[in-house]
Amino acid sequence: MMRDSLTPRSPVLRRPLLTWVAGFTEPLVATSRREADEAEISLMLERWPDYLTLCLGGLLAGVAATLPPEDPWRSMTPQRGHELGGRDERTGAVLPNGEPFVDWRCATDLTPPIAGLEPDQDPSLIALASPLDPIGALLIAAAARSLAEVVDLCAEVRHRTWVRSVEDPATGSSGDGADGVDPSAGTEPTRWTRVVDYLGPYLPPLRWLLHRRRAYFGPEDHFFVIWAPAWIERARRVLEEERPLALELPDEPNTLASLTAPAGSYRELADGLLGWPEQ
Repeated sequence: MMRDSLTPRSPVLRRPLLTWVAGFTEPLVATSRREADEAEISLMLERWPDYLTLCLGGLLAGVAATLPPEDPWRSMTPQRGHELGGRDERTGAVLPNGEPFVDWRCATDLTPPIAGLEPDQDPSLIALASPLDPIGALLIAAAARSLAEVVDLCAEVRHRTWVRSVEDPATGSSGDGADGVDPSAGTEPTRWTRVVDYLGPYLPPLRWLLHRRRAYFGPEDHFFVIWAPAWIERARRVLEEERPLALELPDEPNTLASLTAPAGSYRELADGLLGWPEQ
């Protein structure tokens, strides 16, 4: 694993991450504060990609690991097209029943819609009202398979975000380096014409996974603010001390085990919802 130039031990890196974690699942955080936090993390992904992609990949894998083993979201088949840039329709994920993993309907086995309401009006589904893009679906599938797989994919997505910003600077909020140099390559560009939204691809899959977890633990679930800071520290040890790439390090408490939905809970919950009315 390539080393970043600044140690993850530095508060320059850890404090913004912890601030972002604290506000990610708190709906009362001001929009301006949330946007500022996300912009700062995006800039950190530009400058210190190894540590940040390890952190983000671990957060995705950690949430996925707390779903019960029989949950269909943990057994999806990832699909890779020839191009990991959002232009290949073959990229994404497929549920065990063969259905593509694309929108809110993939969550209704555990989160029934309220009759007469559109998803963007339904309090239980509004977080999933916007369709999940293919990269987001692929990240969720990879997160459920292994930490190593999703960390590698996070790094690839981060690099493709930069490449697309250079190839097509007019897309979205992307930007291009004045000299066409990726900042993570060790050569500093002379200037940046726009801020590249490096963080954007990771937020929807993380939000979807946390929404899925809430189907088991309820809206007051505090898992993310408890476990995420612990993972941020573990990620530092993995990178800085060359520890094993694992969600739980051997000499630390197994925090995920106590925060995981028990086996059988998916079927128990899904069977209890078989009678919910359709829209």
